[in-house]
Amino acid sequence: MRRGGRFTAWVWAVAAWSWCVLVLGGAATAQTPVWHAEVGTPFLEVGEGSWPARVTRGGRLGVLIEEAGPIAGWTQVWSWRSAGTVNEEDRGHAAAWNAGRGEGEAEVLVSFEGRGGYVVSFREDGRVFFSQRPREPDRPAFGLVYLSAEEEPGGGPARGKSAGGGRVVLQRTSMVVYDPLRIPPPGSGAYVEVGEEEWRGLAVVLPGMFGTPDTVVDALVRRLRDRGWVVLRVLSPSSRFTETVEFVIDVRRDLREQAAEVSRVLSTRAAEVAYAVEAGVAKVMERRSSLAGLPRVIVGMSAGAMTLPTVVARDPGTYAAAVVVGGGADWWLINERSNYRSGVDAIRVKWVGGGAGGEVGEAERRAFDEAYLASSPLDPFHTASVLRGKPVYVFQGTLDRAVQSELGDVLWERLGRPHRVTVPYGHELMFGSFATRVTEVVGWLGERTARGVDGGPSAGGRSGGGSGERDGR
Repeated sequence: MRRGGRFTAWVWAVAAWSWCVLVLGGAATAQTPVWHAEVGTPFLEVGEGSWPARVTRGGRLGVLIEEAGPIAGWTQVWSWRSAGTVNEEDRGHAAAWNAGRGEGEAEVLVSFEGRGGYVVSFREDGRVFFSQRPREPDRPAFGLVYLSAEEEPGGGPARGKSAGGGRVVLQRTSMVVYDPLRIPPPGSGAYVEVGEEEWRGLAVVLPGMFGTPDTVVDALVRRLRDRGWVVLRVLSPSSRFTETVEFVIDVRRDLREQAAEVSRVLSTRAAEVAYAVEAGVAKVMERRSSLAGLPRVIVGMSAGAMTLPTVVARDPGTYAAAVVVGGGADWWLINERSNYRSGVDAIRVKWVGGGAGGEVGEAERRAFDEAYLASSPLDPFHTASVLRGKPVYVFQGTLDRAVQSELGDVLWERLGRPHRVTVPYGHELMFGSFATRVTEVVGWLGERTARGVDGGPSAGGRSGGGSGERDGR
């Protein structure tokens, strides 16, 4: 599709998603609270004990399946109303998980995603067709599926053989890898491969929930490739990232204990993305040895921006620069205030034990949020610390209700007030604006990772308004 067609598609996509938000997401009113934790709160240390446990296979944290390329396309399966039906690909993943076991590791029964699970598949048959089918120049060189599991019952339908090894809950993350490719101006000739001697480095791209906004991600990937970057693109956050879970918060009970359980669930979802990226990067470095010694950068959008600091925290010394688009800090508050909350239906919350009339007041809610952050070292409120001192480009909408703008401000503050561009839009139109700045952002990444360049653009005070205010609001 030509650039004009892609822009038209994006406009229609924004309109459709905005309609879904209004119909499914409920009303997010002007009375939405804006309080948040103090931005000067000391950071929690991210140590080895901060990372959720996984069942190892052959001494490894997970199993990585390589999909031979070029990748013709992919599709998504969202178990919106109930657990999905187990198919041949599911059974293959269960077999691959068990085949990866090492000496002394037992075969296990595998449970798949429950309601709200979201799986990206590279399989197409007579009943399932690709929803994304890139043109030949835009096809990834190869694909990856990362499998990991927890020793915990639950999830959707289970299939497999049990040999006394118990039952595991499987998570899956699909990724694709692109090699650099010089993109000619429209109508001026063929695409040109970029020699390895011209490669700039490795760029990791983290999308929002369900892989959105895919047309903007497509444009970003093409520009990165054109500038000499090998790209590792996560096609969607891990398969249980949006799985439906319900918390009942009783303010008469110990809030710390309840907050710790919320932290466990939210942290394991973000950690899974970090584990998948870690495995994906290792495979890319193995397959593309010319990347050794070259810079590594990372770009996150929406949910990808909210997990980006946690992904970097897994291996902070290897990332040279980051771009954060539509992100925020404090996963708990983001969900509580998001106008996407009902439509996505990933986290349900019921408050009980309030005073007169059973209403739970803001004081109890604030106390719970404080307890949550005190037990959540993997939340970007704390993992932002690993990006301080690095070049970071923040792009943010001042009217965002999906990821509340005030919580985007918190992340920016916790990052150390890096370079920031703000636009007077909500979440959807903000990405339309970002799409027009992709070339600028990729150029910024090139400048900040060029030899001899240290640190990012300094964060200044406030600059005059308009539709693209920079370095403060």
